[in-house]
Amino acid sequence: MSEEGKKAGLPDLKIADIFTKRRLDDDALEEFEDLLITSDLGVTTAAKLGAELSRTRFDKEVEPAEIQEFIASEVAKILEPVAKPLVIDAGKKPHVILVVGVNGSGKTT
Repeated sequence: MSEEGKKAGLPDLKIADIFTKRRLDDDALEEFEDLLITSDLGVTTAAKLGAELSRTRFDKEVEPAEIQEFIASEVAKILEPVAKPLVIDAGKKPHVILVVGVNGSGKTT
């Protein structure tokens, strides 16, 4: 992978490939959903995000940054009902926090 791919992250680069100087049409939506699935977001979530993107921006020009903001916002909405604060009991040590995720997904950042 190129240095550019390592810095920006592969999904970021692919979003730019899909949405640079392009209207949101059926082909772009299909590519978008495929990208979300290959990024391990899941078929159901990818379909839900694709449908919402289509509903709000179909046949309009969209920018990669706009799509990234859209994804972040929609994923936050999905996770909000199940989010719980991390409460650490200072009296019990050591603390172990296990972070699970796909290789290259930004777990260390």
